[in-house]
Amino acid sequence: MGEMAKRHANHAFTSFDLTKNLLNNLQQFEITPTAKLVLLYLASCYNPKKADMFPKQKTIADKIGVSERSVVRAISEL
Repeated sequence: MGEMAKRHANHAFTSFDLTKNLLNNLQQFEITPTAKLVLLYLASCYNPKKADMFPKQKTIADKIGVSERSVVRAISEL
């Protein structure tokens, strides 16, 4: 396990906790609705035991129902 993953694992912060926290505070972010969806999807992929998460942009697009190009723009915005 990488050093960053070890640091995060000690927090016992689950992907559910992260997503719930984001949902409760989403209105404060001045980003497009698509960027919010991408952010929530990425939060749902969070794993405290693994620091890296790299879902494919096509996977994100398919999961949230937007084009791959929209995902690219949203990631750039984030």
